Amino acid sequence: LLGALAFAGGIAAGGLWLFEGVRSGETVLLLAGAGAIALGAGLDLLLALALPARAGRVSVELHLMPRGRLALVGVEREAAELFLQSLRARLARQRPG
Repeated sequence: LLGALAFAGGIAAGGLWLFEGVRSGETVLLLAGAGAIALGAGLDLLLALALPARAGRVSVELHLMPRGRLALVGVEREAAELFLQSLRARLARQRPG
């Protein structure tokens, strides 16, 4: 949630500064706007990926046919590996030939 708020804040502040920079022709506002957007996106990425990875937890995302998706978030690495191995074994048994 904090990452999403950081990203939204960066987009809001950066977008406003970019708009004002384009309107007024100020290069400093353009750079500040781009920096705010990049900072918000970077903080979102850091909070979404780096912190859970340090805790030894992973995310498993499955793309199901035709449009379904399943995401398992915050799973211990060993449990995720066991889940994927059992899924591969089951799929191998179901394939013809």
